[in-house]
Amino acid sequence: MVNTRLRATLRACGYTESELASELGVDAKTVQRWVTQDRTPHRSTAAKVAKLLDVPCAWLWPGLDEDAAGESRQEVVAFYPHRADT
Repeated sequence: MVNTRLRATLRACGYTESELASELGVDAKTVQRWVTQDRTPHRSTAAKVAKLLDVPCAWLWPGLDEDAAGESRQEVVAFYPHRADT
């Protein structure tokens, strides 16, 4: 699945995938995967991309907020100092 929002925003801002990659300090293939394979970058990297392109992070990657919501619902049931205590 292609991330059409990211592709369109890159073009509108005058960035190529390789220029964005060098600006962020990541491999150009990584940026290409964000666009062509709809992969989601790490939250901090996604925030940097959104800031460079001057768009909300959730607009480029809507699933990014859903991932964070799922993590916050987890709870710790018990701690065991030793494996044998479980």
